Amino acid sequence: MAKKGDLQVTIKADSKEFDKTISNSTNQIRKFTKDTEQTNKSIQGFQNNISSLAAGALSKLAGGIGVAVTSYETLMGVIKSTETTQDAFEMAIAKTQGALDFFFTSIATADFSNF
Repeated sequence: MAKKGDLQVTIKADSKEFDKTISNSTNQIRKFTKDTEQTNKSIQGFQNNISSLAAGALSKLAGGIGVAVTSYETLMGVIKSTETTQDAFEMAIAKTQGALDFFFTSIATADFSNF
């Protein structure tokens, strides 16, 4: 019967392949981490570019709206400056509105016989 401590084993192993595999795995993890960090930087740069483009476009849009409103108000001021031009303008708008109503009715009913 064997007693505890009677068995003594000496294990000698060649760990060269194991060490090589661990080293390769470590290098792959480092490369993955570096690539991920580079990708994150690229995404942040893209987000910054989009943000600046959006801000620029928004400010240009607001400026364009401001110019359009000012132009409209000036035009309306000129048109309404005399009663004769105001009456002529209102009549032209009414005729245009009637023509547009007729056009949209034709589209809605698909009746183009009057054109």
